[in-house]
Amino acid sequence: MNLNSKQALALAGALSLIALAGCTGIPGFGNPQVAPTEEHPMVATKARLIFNKLTFNTRAGSPGFGNHEVYIKNLTDADVDMTNYVLAYHPDGAVSDNVATSSLVFAANDATISAGATKRVIMDLGYTPLVGQARIASNIGVQYSRGGGLGLFDSRIATASANMKDFVQWGRTDTQYAPVAVTAGLWKTGTAIATTSLANVDGVNMTVFSEGATGSTNWNFSTF
Repeated sequence: MNLNSKQALALAGALSLIALAGCTGIPGFGNPQVAPTEEHPMVATKARLIFNKLTFNTRAGSPGFGNHEVYIKNLTDADVDMTNYVLAYHPDGAVSDNVATSSLVFAANDATISAGATKRVIMDLGYTPLVGQARIASNIGVQYSRGGGLGLFDSRIATASANMKDFVQWGRTDTQYAPVAVTAGLWKTGTAIATTSLANVDGVNMTVFSEGATGSTNWNFSTF
């Protein structure tokens, strides 16, 4: 078969495409499960619920206690029913400290957190939640001054890493739920948000600056 130059080039191009289609070394050609490379990245976002802000308003109480709030954001692309969710708190690593878990009380018919939405959890037993809010069901004594660790679980089995949705630890590195968070890939061993004294301030805010990241280095600390 005699081909002119244009026909030869067209045939060569077609053969090249066929070869690429059968190649298992390039993502998207024949084997979409190939591990990503710098040349052919595959980006996947871990869909989850996160703590994105903690507020300790200590002027409302003693230096250790006050009107404290936790903000939980839904990073998934679907609504999440939080009926069985619990907050688990531990103030430090002392053997005498009791690990406390608390289910959440929502405004009427408002246990769902919509995709992309944020719920505020009020650490006040006497508070009646409004739409978009919740409160703790029992006094777990969340406080600032001693440092602590706070875990979010989708079950009352608050020891299983598979049930942990997020974790934050401030002021100290030895809280009860830190190992669970490390196993869950949500925290790094021996790390915590660095805190400061609350003398002469009303309180503190701890906020995440990247909703796609985890760990103590993803948190900003400020006083007010």
